[in-house]
Amino acid sequence: MINKDAYAKPLEEAVKKIMAKVLNKAFVIKVFNDNLHKHYKDFQKVEKIELTPYKQHRGKTTAVFVVEYKVTYLTKDNKRRTVEIFVSAHSNGLRKEAFAKNQYLYNKGFNKGKFKVTKPLFYIEEQRGYFYVSSIGRRLFSFFTENPQADLGSSFKLVVGWLKKLHTFDYDQDKFTWTSFSIANMIPKPPRFIREFTEEDKEQGQLAEKLYKGTLKLEKEYSKKIK
Repeated sequence: MINKDAYAKPLEEAVKKIMAKVLNKAFVIKVFNDNLHKHYKDFQKVEKIELTPYKQHRGKTTAVFVVEYKVTYLTKDNKRRTVEIFVSAHSNGLRKEAFAKNQYLYNKGFNKGKFKVTKPLFYIEEQRGYFYVSSIGRRLFSFFTENPQADLGSSFKLVVGWLKKLHTFDYDQDKFTWTSFSIANMIPKPPRFIREFTEEDKEQGQLAEKLYKGTLKLEKEYSKKIK
C-alpha cells in the first residue's frame, strides 16, 4: 500500500542511497542476471548494458528514479539479443501497486490486440522499483499540448475502448482489489496545488479551482450510479 506519511516525514539518506543503486551498472546487471531468465526463455546472461536516467529526484521527503536500460544479453545458443527495459522507483511504495495492477491487466488479455499495457517484469522491494519492458507510444496529454485545437475524437474512441475492456472483468471473483481513486485525495492535495497556482498566477489559480470543483462534482454524481 502507499505510504502517504512518506510525503510528510523527512526521508532517510540511507533509503535514497539504496534506491539510487538503480543507477549502478554492476548492481543492475546482477538484478537482470537473477531475474530475466524468468521472462525470456532464451536468456543466458547480460553481455552489455546502456543506462539512461530520465529522473533522479532526491528530495527532503521523497526520492524518485526513472531509468532506461538498453540490455544486450547472450542467449542460450550464444546469440545476442537486445531489449529495452525501464525501472520506475518511488520512495512511497507506489510502484508496487502499479506493478500489481499492470501484471493483472497483462494476464487478463491486455498483452495483445488493440488495447494493451506494457509488459511487466518484476518489482524489487529494497529499491522500491518496478521493472517493465519499454513500450512505443504517446501519452494522450501530448496531443493536447501539440495542438489544443485539434479534433481528438479518434484518440478518445481508443481511450473509451480501452476503458470498456477494463470494465469487463469481475474483480471480486478474481479477488483483486482495485484501489478507489478520488480527486480529493490526490497527491499533492488540491488545496495545496491550487494555492501554489494562485501564488504564481491568480487567473490560473481560479481556473485550477474551477476545474477541480467541477471534476469533483462529476465524480460524486457518477459514484452514486456506478459502484
